[in-house]
Amino acid sequence: MPRDPRIKKVLVIGSGPIVIGQAAEFDYAGTQACRALKQEGLEVVLINSNPATIMTDKAMADKVYIEPLTLDVVKRIIQIEKPDTKVTYADMEGNPAHKASIRLAEEGIFVGSYVNGSYFFDPDQPVSRAEFLTMAMAATGLEPLEDVTLTGFYDDEAIPTWAKAYAAAGVADGIIQGVSTAEGVAFQGDEPITFNEAATVLNRVLAVEDVDLAGWYADREAVPSWAAQAVGNMEAVSVLAAGSFGSAAMGETVTRADAAQMLSAADTLLDGEPAGLFDWLL
Repeated sequence: MPRDPRIKKVLVIGSGPIVIGQAAEFDYAGTQACRALKQEGLEVVLINSNPATIMTDKAMADKVYIEPLTLDVVKRIIQIEKPDTKVTYADMEGNPAHKASIRLAEEGIFVGSYVNGSYFFDPDQPVSRAEFLTMAMAATGLEPLEDVTLTGFYDDEAIPTWAKAYAAAGVADGIIQGVSTAEGVAFQGDEPITFNEAATVLNRVLAVEDVDLAGWYADREAVPSWAAQAVGNMEAVSVLAAGSFGSAAMGETVTRADAAQMLSAADTLLDGEPAGLFDWLL
């Protein structure tokens, strides 16, 4: 199973107390898990109620808690250790995308500008094709290609250096295809991205199952043929708002606030529906 680059910290829960004569495979397994996770560059937090184990040695984890293995204690430790970006935006109070914008910062996907001691998200700022591709790949754990100097696009010279690795990876992974022009296929990374285009990118990144457009959206007006399936799929999984399919707004430019909500919804979709012990985290 490949490593998910969005995961930076892992909590390992020990097996608790043992009786004299009981086999210690659980301790060996926990120790090896901690070592393997640290070798991957992850921060490891360990909790166990039994101090008489190898896994509770301070060398095994970045932080060790010797506490009772009860739900309340585990919840408290997660609350302590859960990453907090400390970012608060001065221009997002009351904005529907406020929570989503904070989530992007917490996930390391996008952080707004910092001016005179305050963070600003600029929610109405249009998002370019290059910016959205970069954020979508970061949100879904896709890595840019390394050492990219040429992308193959006609407008390669106009593509910012930071965006070339994402553009090349986007082509290699089948996420983007570029725009056909008289001179050749162009990336047009500086151009604002529309909802139709953003939905197409996310549909390819998320690889969700296609919905039956005739069954779901038979009573709505048509959308561009190249975007129809993507828009339908993204509305069906709530990455796009209900009523998006056939809406004239899908041809409009995506703003930072729009992108934050779409990417946060995509991240939630990738995480899956929570169940059981950690429901309270949401």
